[in-house]
Amino acid sequence: MAKRECKGQATDEEVDFLNSPENHANWLNSLINALNELDSQMTYHRDRISMMTEDVKLNIVDSEEYKFEKEKFDGWQRKALRYKAGLQRRITEVKTMMFGGNDNNSRAEVLANAIMIHKQQSELSGLDPESHDLELWSALAR
Repeated sequence: MAKRECKGQATDEEVDFLNSPENHANWLNSLINALNELDSQMTYHRDRISMMTEDVKLNIVDSEEYKFEKEKFDGWQRKALRYKAGLQRRITEVKTMMFGGNDNNSRAEVLANAIMIHKQQSELSGLDPESHDLELWSALAR
């Protein structure tokens, strides 16, 4: 839903749902996940084209096939970069919505949600958390 909204393809009901303050943290998390997914795809495709470049030099891959794949990649990359810019802009907008209020309780909720999103992202990345991260996460669990 967050991806469709970012592309301007969401229904009015979906937009209303995402704009509801209680859904902002999940919306932000979805956008961050979409951005990470796109970065992974970009890395994969860049690496694939780089390997094809080497294969052409070694005469393993036909140069015409490489040119076709390279043109296809270049077109995809232009679209992907526009999409990435849209995701980054929307992430900024959602963060502004989340942190724009003056109510201290909502700020505490937003902060707690941001910490939990950070925890989820850290777990997904497979990296070992820093000691200060563990302290934050345990403080939220209390």
